[in-house]
Amino acid sequence: GAASARHAAQAPGASPRYTRARMQAPKSLTFVIPVRNDAERLRRCLATIRVATPDDVSVAVIVVDNGSSDQSAAVASDSGAQVIIMPGRPVAELRNEGAARATGDVLAFVDADHELGSSWIRAAIDGLLESGAVGIGALIGVLYTLRDETITIGQTTTTVGATVSAVWETTASYSEAVW
Repeated sequence: GAASARHAAQAPGASPRYTRARMQAPKSLTFVIPVRNDAERLRRCLATIRVATPDDVSVAVIVVDNGSSDQSAAVASDSGAQVIIMPGRPVAELRNEGAARATGDVLAFVDADHELGSSWIRAAIDGLLESGAVGIGALIGVLYTLRDETITIGQTTTTVGATVSAVWETTASYSEAVW
């Protein structure tokens, strides 16, 4: 295919810029959710994650609270999420800290005002497996459909998606200059 042609055109002995290996079916996924004063929508978000969790995938949730004065941290804790308190920090720093503490094979980034469709987790994992991609997602502001599953997106400017943890750890982070 096209990837083989790209590699064949390289100088002998040169290593490819990337390799596109199929990942093994992930056994675990960690959601990273930044929040500030959004307890009720966080409660709905966490409920949709529970409904969307397939039996064969272990799901953990890390909620990074940006100094909420409402019950956001309590809602997260009561749901079984790991809670990290980081008041007054940019949202990129909240997401990056959550990702740094995540242990799942796949990272999923959503915001507290997102409500996931019932097959979102399965569709995200299947999308990663079938495509060989290391990340999938959608920009906010558009209604996004992933394999016939509509993702209900909140009204903040952000992204929603999933990425392979091992790739994130070595190559990615949210830019604090942008987010």
